[in-house]
Amino acid sequence: MIDALRYGQDADAVSLEITRRLIALGADWGNPAQMRALAEEMLDETALHRIREQAAGGDHLAQAKLDLFGLSGIMLMTMEHSADQGILAHGNDAWKAFARALWQAKDGA
Repeated sequence: MIDALRYGQDADAVSLEITRRLIALGADWGNPAQMRALAEEMLDETALHRIREQAAGGDHLAQAKLDLFGLSGIMLMTMEHSADQGILAHGNDAWKAFARALWQAKDGA
């Protein structure tokens, strides 16, 4: 029971931070095209390099993207580890929209 609670709390906390980054970026998680564009940036090494350079130069929006991308990885690991324990942990609507876009971009759909 404690693991289920912990995974749920972790998923909630990460989802909240993902939501905050999407808001900071002015992204509408109800807009699949916007989510897909962010997902494609996350999966594009050239775009990631550019974003890292911009963030290092003090660009707050670029830093928000890097945060979003890192938080997404944490969320995926949280969900994977909870599933390994037989526990269902999931995020909020913002996370689900971005995760859906990531899977579609990864699969080329």
